[in-house]
Amino acid sequence: MFLQTRFVHLLFFPLALVQISSPAEPADFQWVQDKAGESFALRGNLTLGTRGRGRGQVELALHDRGDGRRLELHMTRSRARLVNLQAKNWEVVAEGEMPQLSGRPAFQVFRDSWRLLLVVEGRRVLHACEASHEGGRIGVRQTGGGLGLEAMAYQPCAPIYFTDDFTRLPGETGEWQVLSGAFRLHRTDAHKYDERVYSANAFRWESSGKGIDLAWAGQWFWRNYHLAASVRPEGEGAVGLCVWLQGPGNAMVFRCETGRRAQRSRWVRVVGGREEVLAEAELPLESGQWYRLEVRAVDRHLEARVDGQTVAIAEVDEWLSGGVGIMSEGCSACFDDVRVVSLEGYHENFAGRVFNTQPITLQGLEKGRLMVFGGPSWQDARCQVEPVSGRTGSYCILYGLSHPTTPGYLHIAQKGDHISLTLQRKKSDGVAVLGEARLDGLPSRIGIELNGRRVRVLADGQEALRAEDTEATGGRMGLAWKPSRYLPFQRVNAELPVESEAAPAVHPQFVQEATMQEWSTSQVARRVVTWNLSESSPGVLIDDTFSAAPVHWWVGRGSWNIIPRWPCDDRWSWLGGVASESPVLWTKYRLEGDVILDAWVAPFMDNPEDPVIGYSHPGNLNVTLCGDGRNLSSGYSFLFAARNNTTSQILRKEKVVAENRAICMVDPRRTNLAFQRHWFHLRIEKAGARLKYFVDGVQALEFMDSEPLSGGQAAFWSWQAGLMVARVRLSAQGAVVAVRPSLPALEAPEGTRGWKALRIPPGLACSFEKGTGGWESDNSTGEAEVGIRHEGPRPYLCVKNLVSGGAFRLQSPIQHYDSSRFPRLAFQFRADPGVRVNLQAKANGNPVVIPLTAGAEAGSEAAVLPAAAVSADGQWHAVRYDVAGALRARFPSIASLMVSDLEFSAPLVEYLRSGIGGNGYGCEYHLAEFCLEGQAELEMEEMRRVLPKDYLLDF
Repeated sequence: MFLQTRFVHLLFFPLALVQISSPAEPADFQWVQDKAGESFALRGNLTLGTRGRGRGQVELALHDRGDGRRLELHMTRSRARLVNLQAKNWEVVAEGEMPQLSGRPAFQVFRDSWRLLLVVEGRRVLHACEASHEGGRIGVRQTGGGLGLEAMAYQPCAPIYFTDDFTRLPGETGEWQVLSGAFRLHRTDAHKYDERVYSANAFRWESSGKGIDLAWAGQWFWRNYHLAASVRPEGEGAVGLCVWLQGPGNAMVFRCETGRRAQRSRWVRVVGGREEVLAEAELPLESGQWYRLEVRAVDRHLEARVDGQTVAIAEVDEWLSGGVGIMSEGCSACFDDVRVVSLEGYHENFAGRVFNTQPITLQGLEKGRLMVFGGPSWQDARCQVEPVSGRTGSYCILYGLSHPTTPGYLHIAQKGDHISLTLQRKKSDGVAVLGEARLDGLPSRIGIELNGRRVRVLADGQEALRAEDTEATGGRMGLAWKPSRYLPFQRVNAELPVESEAAPAVHPQFVQEATMQEWSTSQVARRVVTWNLSESSPGVLIDDTFSAAPVHWWVGRGSWNIIPRWPCDDRWSWLGGVASESPVLWTKYRLEGDVILDAWVAPFMDNPEDPVIGYSHPGNLNVTLCGDGRNLSSGYSFLFAARNNTTSQILRKEKVVAENRAICMVDPRRTNLAFQRHWFHLRIEKAGARLKYFVDGVQALEFMDSEPLSGGQAAFWSWQAGLMVARVRLSAQGAVVAVRPSLPALEAPEGTRGWKALRIPPGLACSFEKGTGGWESDNSTGEAEVGIRHEGPRPYLCVKNLVSGGAFRLQSPIQHYDSSRFPRLAFQFRADPGVRVNLQAKANGNPVVIPLTAGAEAGSEAAVLPAAAVSADGQWHAVRYDVAGALRARFPSIASLMVSDLEFSAPLVEYLRSGIGGNGYGCEYHLAEFCLEGQAELEMEEMRRVLPKDYLLDF
């Protein structure tokens, strides 16, 4: 079968259940597991006896080899203690306070090669770094009658690796269990008639949007992992990822509000169904956009990221293990590309006594104490501490402790109002200083970042020092400090980088097709963001075949999904932008310096009913660089087969700066198979002030800008046609995640009863005191918003553009009326600079235009009437327009002229409706005191027929 569920899952063993007797007197250990692996988990239940209340102890022996060396975990009703036994010597490694016990208290013990964690009744009790024992037996012993052990299960553990791209048959859920709500497999609109699937990415999982939809995967013993998922919310509500999931009512949830009126993203602790906010950020998600949500759960540390940017951090002591979940609340959402992998790290806040330290002497730190953490195979770790303000101290971050006699270390000396940083390497014959720096003031975080032999010292995330350590080999890490009453630091956070995600995939069938080999077989680079690119040669920022969700991109306009390029043969599908006059797709990254863009694009066949041509408007495969992420007119635009397939151009903002009429599409029709199956290769090179534009390997245009634009975002877009994208490769000298501009939602009071019938002079008036009065934008596109604002006591209607360009439409609720009975319009109008709209209507079904700020450019075969005296200058203008007189002058032979479809909107002018030439993102125009004036003898019933029912108030 072609369709397969593609995911790899951690193999796990059945729990080894052991029943434990409860002797009344002390006894030797009862050995319950002969050979324990390097990493394992234990879980069981304690018993609370009535005899000997307050006395009694449960002891677990770990790593026993029969030679008197082992770890012992002792639990009483009040405390837990981890003891390291070396023959006749013993040492307390860690201890902690037990929670209030009742019933049959549950406990879990988690052990890996260098640490141990005890959780009782869902609370962290004890956490220790201890790497001196491995292998051996596991035993139990009980003393006294106040506390006993009912049963215990042994679970060997292995590194977690779980992925799911939801490629499966309908009805299959894979390894997911739906805990609430409903999910369904969502195949793209393609592949309805044929089992063969030749798609970039045909599958995703979709929640129902009714209440809370929650699905769970994983095991109770999963801990220290990185969870990532691509999510696209649809509508107002919330979406999120769950970690340490213990059932529907117990989890740590990173929940993001979605929609225009959303405000924040939060870490929420859910215990027994009750919620508590742990951390939050002012970062809502937009409906209809793809995001890459990530959660790092290590020790007690929770970190949430959106598109690679850290959003919220929380610390908790509950559970610390469990499965993962995906959820939506109040809205539907699409999920794709879920990935869970083990994450190595160490996070501690030193709230109690620090155990298990050893003496150490370093230059600048004589007679210090050392605490070691991490594994011997740690590579490229990042470790940072949080200094305590006001405390003078001296401490070190050590690395490479797998060779304890010659570690590298950062010495930090806090004194007065500054900090001295010294990066050193201890040698057998002394110390080598690798670098020094001084910081004025006290940063909140100081740390090191290792990458091979490169060591970077960071202060509040900014580089303070960089050095090459030729002897760096990786290994365990540590903290060393000079003993005193208080520690000079209060928290340590150490983590290893997450394994890179898979390279972009290409469907095997694409590779076999001769027309696709140029882009399907070209060298594949990892689809990751590279932040520190070489200054001499650009590095790959994005290489996207859209085999995964398009999380590197913002939808500017239209619907961007995996769709068939040729609707007549829906087996073949790629990322396409449709359902808009001008579909636009922006990168989420701002590109800095020199840029190289390679893209393989094609027109969408939008007219399959036409057996010869098949394309309504072939042409306009366009790219923008150096844009602001919202407005195409903000950057350089490279237009291929522009203006009805008559030319190719480079635009600097709105001005044509280069043109070549010889570069166009040749014979663009479906019966020309060379065109029908071709993917156009567009290549743009920006090197300093020089721009070069290539089409299918031929240089089409070149432009040298005397005032080159600075960095910005890239966009793909078209005009009056759909656009297909098979592959994009972007290289840049630098890149940062761009800040997505957003607009606050307008006040939109419900109700339509905002009109009054006037007696003297007769007419219909809307003052917007009761709301919008039925005026609305084109709800099918959501590209403009209508709401109410106030200027002093006077309300007025505001129309805000939510895209660049668009129709920018405000539709009137006025129905058909006889212009001879209602001859005039009167209103107050104000428009921002750059707003280009006209007043448009139909007269006896024929379009007519009254020019306002867009002038006489009708953009169609509409009849142009005399202009109204207004301008886009941000000032109010009073308009009183004789519509009946203008229509009589334009159509003198027609006796009766019925007016309908009255609206304010942008003319259909190339490329104004794409946003080039006006009507930028966020611009507004305003309407106040609108009146449809009637003849003196008008009756109330005649006025009522002009508006829908219930729109009209009493006199």
